[in-house]
Amino acid sequence: MDDLVQYIVRELSFEGDLGCDISRLETLIDAFYKFTCDQGVDDPFFAFAWPIILQEPSVYVGLLPPGDHSEVYIAPPPRGSKKGSGKARETAEADQVASLEHVANSKSQPFSQLKQSYGERLRVAVDSEVLRVTLAGPHAKSSTLSPMVYTVLQLIARAREKGVSTIDLSNKTGYDSKNCAYLIKQLQEMDLVVKLTRAGVGGNFCVLKHFYDSSPMWRRIREEGNKQGDAPTIKTGERTTETKGSLAFGTIGAFHLADLKVLRSRVTKLLLNSPDHTHVAKDLILTLGFKSPTKSERRFFSGRLNELINLGVIEKVTLTNSSTGKASTQCIRLVEADAEDGVESEREGASAQAGPDTQLDKGQDERFVKANRTIQWQILEALDKAGHKGMTRTEISDLLDRFDPRIVEHVLQGFEKSRPNPNMLDFGVMAMDETYGRERRHRWFTFKGYKALLNQENINEAEHELSVDLTNTGGFTDMSSELFYDTLDQLHQHQDTDAREETTKKKRKPPKNPILPDGTVKRGRPRKDQPGTSKRKREDIGEDDQSPSSKRAKTAASGGNEVVEASQGSPAAEPAPRKRGRPPKRKPEGEPPTTPTPKKRGRPPKNRTPATAGEQETQDGREQPLSTVFLSASSQEVVPEIPRGEAGLPVLSRPEAPEQQVQQVDGVGTLHPAGDSQPPPLPALQLPSPGSREQIQENQQGAARVIQDLTDVLTKPLATTSTEKPLVVQRKPNMSHARRDNEFYRVVQEFGGIAVVNVKEFADAHVTLLGTLAEAREPASAPPGTRVDRKTINATFSNLERDGRIKILKTTLVTPIFTTRKITIAFLSHLEEEKVQAFLSTLNQGNPNRSTAQAPKKPKQSHDLPPHPPHSNHPLTKSIGAADSEDAAIRESIIADPHGNSVPQMYGFIVGKIARARKLHLLSVQSFESRDRDSPNIISSDARVLHLDYFLRDITIADYCALISIRPPIECLDDLVYPESGSSPALWDVPENILSALGVGASRSRNRLMELLSILRDLRLITPLQQSQSDTPFLTCEENGAHPSSFDVVPQASWSTSAAVLAPKYWHIRASAPIHHWASSENPPPFWKTFPLRTAAEGEDFWKNLKEVSLGTSSVEEVHNGEVPPEDQPNLVIRNSLRRDAGWLATYYISSHQESFLNHSLDDPPLSDDEETKKRLAHLSWVTLAPQSVIKRFYATALDRRAQQLQRRRRKEEKSQSEKRALVAQKAARGKDKRIKLWDQLLADSHPALVGKPLPPRVQRVRTEFLKAPSVVDEKQWEKKIVTAIQEEATNQSLHLANRPRPKGPAAVPFPSGSATEKSIAQLLSEQNKIQSLSEAPVRRRKDKSGQPNALSKKRRNRFKWNPEFDELAKDASVIIKARCRSGQRMDWGAITQVFPVLNQNSVRQRIDNLTKDSRPLKTYLQRLEDAWHNLWMRHRGTPQLPDPNPKSVTDFDLVAHLTFLRTHIEKSSLGIGSESLALPSSAEQLLLLDIKESQSVTSAWDFMWNAVTEDKREKQLLAKSMLADEINPSVEALYESDEMYVTEAAVKIVVGTPYERYSVETATQLLQRFGDNAVSSVAESLLERSVFSKTVRDPKKPKPGRPLKISDQNQALLKGPMPRETFRDASSLEELWIEEDEEEIEWREWPLLASDGDMAALIELVSENKIDFRIDTTQAKESRTSVEYNSKKADDVELETGLQIRSHGLSWSSIHMEASGEPPSPSPATSPVAEHGFTRDRRTACCAMNSPGLVDCQACLDGEIERLTDYLDEAEKACVLGIVSSLNDAGPHGIEKKDIPGCQQQPGLVDVYSAINKVTSHRTSLFFWTGYLTVVLVSSAYLQTWSLIAPKPPVMVKPRRWTDINGSQVPEIWEAGLRATMGVIVSRPAVTQAELRWRMQNVYDRQELEEVIQYLQRHRVIERRGLLGPKLVGPLDNGEELSVVLLLGEQHWYHV
Repeated sequence: MDDLVQYIVRELSFEGDLGCDISRLETLIDAFYKFTCDQGVDDPFFAFAWPIILQEPSVYVGLLPPGDHSEVYIAPPPRGSKKGSGKARETAEADQVASLEHVANSKSQPFSQLKQSYGERLRVAVDSEVLRVTLAGPHAKSSTLSPMVYTVLQLIARAREKGVSTIDLSNKTGYDSKNCAYLIKQLQEMDLVVKLTRAGVGGNFCVLKHFYDSSPMWRRIREEGNKQGDAPTIKTGERTTETKGSLAFGTIGAFHLADLKVLRSRVTKLLLNSPDHTHVAKDLILTLGFKSPTKSERRFFSGRLNELINLGVIEKVTLTNSSTGKASTQCIRLVEADAEDGVESEREGASAQAGPDTQLDKGQDERFVKANRTIQWQILEALDKAGHKGMTRTEISDLLDRFDPRIVEHVLQGFEKSRPNPNMLDFGVMAMDETYGRERRHRWFTFKGYKALLNQENINEAEHELSVDLTNTGGFTDMSSELFYDTLDQLHQHQDTDAREETTKKKRKPPKNPILPDGTVKRGRPRKDQPGTSKRKREDIGEDDQSPSSKRAKTAASGGNEVVEASQGSPAAEPAPRKRGRPPKRKPEGEPPTTPTPKKRGRPPKNRTPATAGEQETQDGREQPLSTVFLSASSQEVVPEIPRGEAGLPVLSRPEAPEQQVQQVDGVGTLHPAGDSQPPPLPALQLPSPGSREQIQENQQGAARVIQDLTDVLTKPLATTSTEKPLVVQRKPNMSHARRDNEFYRVVQEFGGIAVVNVKEFADAHVTLLGTLAEAREPASAPPGTRVDRKTINATFSNLERDGRIKILKTTLVTPIFTTRKITIAFLSHLEEEKVQAFLSTLNQGNPNRSTAQAPKKPKQSHDLPPHPPHSNHPLTKSIGAADSEDAAIRESIIADPHGNSVPQMYGFIVGKIARARKLHLLSVQSFESRDRDSPNIISSDARVLHLDYFLRDITIADYCALISIRPPIECLDDLVYPESGSSPALWDVPENILSALGVGASRSRNRLMELLSILRDLRLITPLQQSQSDTPFLTCEENGAHPSSFDVVPQASWSTSAAVLAPKYWHIRASAPIHHWASSENPPPFWKTFPLRTAAEGEDFWKNLKEVSLGTSSVEEVHNGEVPPEDQPNLVIRNSLRRDAGWLATYYISSHQESFLNHSLDDPPLSDDEETKKRLAHLSWVTLAPQSVIKRFYATALDRRAQQLQRRRRKEEKSQSEKRALVAQKAARGKDKRIKLWDQLLADSHPALVGKPLPPRVQRVRTEFLKAPSVVDEKQWEKKIVTAIQEEATNQSLHLANRPRPKGPAAVPFPSGSATEKSIAQLLSEQNKIQSLSEAPVRRRKDKSGQPNALSKKRRNRFKWNPEFDELAKDASVIIKARCRSGQRMDWGAITQVFPVLNQNSVRQRIDNLTKDSRPLKTYLQRLEDAWHNLWMRHRGTPQLPDPNPKSVTDFDLVAHLTFLRTHIEKSSLGIGSESLALPSSAEQLLLLDIKESQSVTSAWDFMWNAVTEDKREKQLLAKSMLADEINPSVEALYESDEMYVTEAAVKIVVGTPYERYSVETATQLLQRFGDNAVSSVAESLLERSVFSKTVRDPKKPKPGRPLKISDQNQALLKGPMPRETFRDASSLEELWIEEDEEEIEWREWPLLASDGDMAALIELVSENKIDFRIDTTQAKESRTSVEYNSKKADDVELETGLQIRSHGLSWSSIHMEASGEPPSPSPATSPVAEHGFTRDRRTACCAMNSPGLVDCQACLDGEIERLTDYLDEAEKACVLGIVSSLNDAGPHGIEKKDIPGCQQQPGLVDVYSAINKVTSHRTSLFFWTGYLTVVLVSSAYLQTWSLIAPKPPVMVKPRRWTDINGSQVPEIWEAGLRATMGVIVSRPAVTQAELRWRMQNVYDRQELEEVIQYLQRHRVIERRGLLGPKLVGPLDNGEELSVVLLLGEQHWYHV
């Protein structure tokens, strides 16, 4: 038990700080005893072990809070971190638990009690200290093991020996991937984890070091890898005697590939036992013992092989078949190596960088820090040893035993900023950039090593800005003798005066505020300027007022360039006071002084001076200044002589300027020459001689300052002179770029000095060059195999062109497939022009007239090139220009097209994936029908089981090519696919070489086959099987050889399409399969039905129906929403594939290359039936690889498309001509207006009194003559004619010859006319017609002096007079146009001409821009108006109120209608800013005065589910719509306030809707006369607004006789209903035909495939009644199989069609009989002997039943009806009816509402009042009747005239219905249309409520009309009402009852209406 406790403690530590649950603890105990003994772990044993485990002090029981938690505690990242901090912090802070909640007395409680109390929250964990020691060891530092590192360590430990990838760590912790990599690196440095590589995404994974060392799996892997040393070394010419068969490789997995040693050992052993040490590379992973690798594992294996190739262990070779010489095989061969056998590290083999070696020499093993040498010297020594290879910061750090890289970086940057003396210039350090794969890093060199690198790689030094003279290195430093003391006394004197500053108390700084008389300092903020002291005076204060520290700081800040002047020879001379600030720079001698530049105000930028040089330790222990080693001086610089003063101190004077140039180093290490710059002068200083004590102290302080100034000058880098520009920080040179420049230059040379660079061949050549450099161990710009992108190529050649090494020529080339291609040609700068021209001509061979290339200018210098290959070897000329024939080149380009399927389709390949799956399934089904084929791969025909090899061996080669694409053309394959006679052979009969070329059985073909099988599996057509080991297998069959006889279903997760090796071998072809409604947007799609799949015909039917329901091409009559078996559940993965048309493509698909070539050939002569056309078709078929039938079809379609284009162009030209004619008409109108103005002027001059008044007849005739005159030459003559006409008119008036007025005709009946207070759009358009057009008027041609006509002189055009009304119109129109362009269309102002016909588009646009240019409120108003209009337009576009046939068009719409709709429905005043706002009403009375119109939609929000054309549109709208149960509000809006207006509307509809053959003006006038003109006008206006009516005359200037209004076309369409009339007619005719045929005893009849919708409706109705029998005939298809040889391409549609026969029974004529009348029969009317017939109660003319066939309101007839009540009513009912009649007479014409009728009884409850009413209203002469529009009311028949119409001739009273004409007769067409419209809505929407039915049809039929139709249909049992209605409710339904009643189909067939 002690071992168990120790084991559990260790495993709990590996579980993390949150421990594990109880089930996991049981697993751990079971795992312990599994390897130790056979102890069974059951509940009693666990209860026994539980207290023993808890006795361990480090183990405790805790609780996990409820909720979801992570596996361990995720430590949040620090707040300062940026990358991934947000996500990680959210992961760490959300439901995180740092530790478990301890359970009190847990060790004393039994396990069962704890489990019952806490359940799943119970956890077992170990103490945190034990956990930390177990995972990290006892010596782990807390500073290194941070919380984030500790979190990652726990997660890695939980993964055990399998490890965890970096991506999984990032997902679990929320840390950034880079942070995870850094944390893993820290764990690696602590030797806690091992980082390995494996296949898949995130290939790096980590394993805890404990498991890597102790796990049996990893131990076996390491042992196998260590055995590779036992393999014998290969000798040249040596062969092994061991055979390949004797090799026994054990099974390996993905973890074995993580160790490169294992792979090398096995590969070496395999190749040693292979002939010539060579083995085929194909399926090598299987040969080495890897079982069932996935695609990612194969890819990873290939990468590991490449690592072995880079190590030089193996190499790839290509072996060619010696017999044919064509087929080639990829192999690997063992490289002979007699030298080293050891395996290099994986880091060296990962990617060999073709550049400087990244490691130091192997002989250097000194990887530690020397304690007796400085770090600076050791770094310099390492860089010096590296030489031209250089070193990175990481390499230097590793060399110094992982020294801190930050310190190394700091030291290197210090070296880079400082420059050594000329004798040690070779130790100068510089850095350069380097690209290492995707990494960009710095590599450090010494000057000597860098120059060696440039010389080795032939790189120009000037390009990399390095020009250093190293000739003076290795010598001694030049020093002046003046720096040494001549005598010992001078040295002693200097030492005496060079005393250190006394450590006395610092002098306090003088206060800024003044000192008060009492000695205190004034408090408060000091003034900027002290009183009495100016700023200039304060600047002149001497040094004594400043502290020494501040002076030194300012001296150091100024760079040590300040000079202290003293007079020589005067020891007592005081030093001159220095001014504040930096002194001006000194000029060289002889240069005149310049005026100092005034100092700029503001804070100067920071100028960081180099730090004071440190000190370097020497070997003898003494220190010397580092400035003696690194001095910024030239090698020829003369050290100035330092004179001595009396005090023995050196006096510095200005040295002479050096004559040689000095090289300078800028702040970032970029070297560039200094030019004529001079070093800065050293300060000249002379100190006074010592005197008094104060003077000696001052001298000592001055000496210290002098030494400090000297040190600063010597250690500071040389600065530039005042004339030199400041240094600019430049980027470090990148050596990889320079290498790439040389490589590209070398590739161009290999191509002969000129090449096309933006082609694949150039990139391939560069890749080949990289491989060559890698093999030769030469440095390169990138690792081998790296391909450069287009941007890199352009940048590289730009550098070469800038350097003058390369010249670039960019041109365009027309390819053989007639597409243009931009190419870039690069050639050497010294290449001759003749060679360039020859290359361009070679490019254009075969296409000489299409080249747009221009030869470059002749270079200034020309050099001869070395011999090079001819230009025809260039890759581009090889593929485009150098072909023997243009058509052959086109054919090759089509074949090489990687995106086309030309070659596969040449062998019958099916492009659509679903179509290929259909082909595969039908082949599977047909395999069981062919009993004569005895194939071993058909396991069982009865059980329908196939082996996978059936599709690789038994199918024909034609079927194989239809399923698997063949990329390269194969010789003789077309003869096998399309044999001249017979069928295509099976795959087993095909020669082996063709099978090998086809790749039958290869991984590619198997993967493609598995993709198709996966689709069939997802459709539940097939089921993967495996051999069963259970007693209850899924499927059993008879024994068949070595195949199993019992099978189980293979789980879907155990195999995938990417791993064909793991694919199941056996497949069950199901005998039936379900079809789901894939076109539906529901998730999952609803189940439709199950189809049988026993035969191929049934399979064809299945796929046909599947295609229809997937693409949504047919409606599904019924969808079952019941439970679907689990095996039939749909897989949603293939939904998108099924719903795409491309997936079902089974015809030939023309690629873009083929289409381009065929389009170019359209200009050739058209196709015909002659021999020349046949040859031409054969040639085109050979070039494009397409069948001739496809080419013919393409030509027919292309020619039709071209004809349509020509037609559109012709229409455009005709439109242009019409516009020109309109322009001429406008010019004529302008001329007429001009003539009218001239007439007005003449009339004003001759007789002003007639201006603006009607002209007399004679003057009018003169005006007409004047306007028709061709020209007006003499205006005086026309003035005389006007005067003469006026005089004659005056004479006639005096003789009383005036004409008599003409008699006026009868006044017309007034119709509604809209009146507006502002100008309408029509008025604005009419005003524009009066304005002169702005087009240029024609002018006469003038002649110059020579008599030649001049050019047309343009006349000044008139301006359009804009006013606020036109401005508002333009703004509204612009808002509408911009709203239409929101969906991405280009802004087009073409529609603006509809409202501004006299202006062009640009004028209106400029007007709007001018209005909104400086008006921000107007812009805001227009934006708000645009938003409001867009929302309104999106809701109402396409409705009758806003017709919009093409919403996507910017110009094709009625702008005037849109403007009217905008101004009607948008209150623009509320959107304005700064405009007049709407005054809100102050009282309720004012609010009621507002006329508010609210439009109501007649369609629901869900109508798109029935009306949407495409499935994607329906899906998008469904996703955007909220699921609301009460979305539809079937309430009809009240259009009028009273029922009288509804009666008026019905009368107006009757007048307008009466057919022309029945219409009479007098009858219509009399019919409407009683309603009044105002009511009729109001109703007509309302009907126009609702688009029920439309105007017959649009132009008021062109009146027409007849009715000005008509029923609109839209309302006419709604009148007929949603279902066409033909549907009813065809359905009824078909049923009648079948009844007649049944009488003639015709049993079976053929069902046509082209049946109409009506036929299908009748068939569906009869099938639902079980009156139809079906019989399916597949005889024709079976007989055609042999003739077409099972090839569907050889069969016609007739041969594939399945015959369908039907037989009806139980049909009779009684089932289709319906009455034609709409009124029930009624008894003859009764008469009363008292009253007089023909009059009402108030003695008005009435309609009597004795002489009128219509309604009756005669009082005598009504009294007689009262007397007849006893005939059909009992006494109680009669009394009830009489009471109701009395109440109704009192109520008047308004009647009593239906809900108030029961209150009219004298004794309620005794009689069923509604039953009595029903009996009375069923008679023709009824005492009362049901009516009402706003609500249902019961009205006395005495007031019948109020609710009806009276036709005058003959007088008859009728109900106002749409199917009634003005004569009171019924129009059968409208009545039948109403019946069909009502049935159409009920059929399409079953169980529709009557309220919704009335709501949907409110624009067509009113309440009473719809109620009459429903009662008629219900009476004839066509429909029935269901709901909450009881049998006692009669008459029309009120608003509440309509909501509770649904309408369903009745017993009679609905299409017989």
